[in-house]
Amino acid sequence: MMVAKEVFIINQITNNSIRVKKINQELIKQALKMMGQGTKSMIANVTGLSVATCGNILNEFLETGEVIETELEEPNGGRPARRYVYNSNFAYIACPYASSEGGQHSLTYVVTNLIGETLDEGCQKVSLADASAIDGIIESLVDKHPDIKALGIGIPGFVHQGVINVCDIAELINIPLEAQLRESMSLRLQSTMI
Repeated sequence: MMVAKEVFIINQITNNSIRVKKINQELIKQALKMMGQGTKSMIANVTGLSVATCGNILNEFLETGEVIETELEEPNGGRPARRYVYNSNFAYIACPYASSEGGQHSLTYVVTNLIGETLDEGCQKVSLADASAIDGIIESLVDKHPDIKALGIGIPGFVHQGVINVCDIAELINIPLEAQLRESMSLRLQSTMI
């Protein structure tokens, strides 16, 4: 029985360590977005993290391409510090919104980078704004912008436990849209109800 308790405690510690690391990563991303660029020391000052922690996380981000190393800081007596910039084009976010007004169905979309700059936007009239039409517009956006890594779907209705319960578009009612899109796309989805 003691072994099971120890495994539970170890799993809990591991889970907490992973959470702390994710929080620290987000702190560094937000600091770089806010500052525009910074050295390890500057980022540590803004986030309250140690310079070593910032350095380790920045090295991971450099490997993935989420952070870019720029010119060196002007030396002031010692070795010049490296400057880092958040790579806002590391990934894109697609946000399609299905609507129906006066019997007219449309799919409005926007594609942004990671700091919210609009890269593409538009509106398509469709005969029916159903799951197939939404999947189709997402597929065309991903073909056009292969760096799309996340989706935020907007519908004029409510979703409960992944299923659209109430919606102005009758064809979407009782549809598990998120599950269907997860199945057809290898993207991280975030449901957005308006």
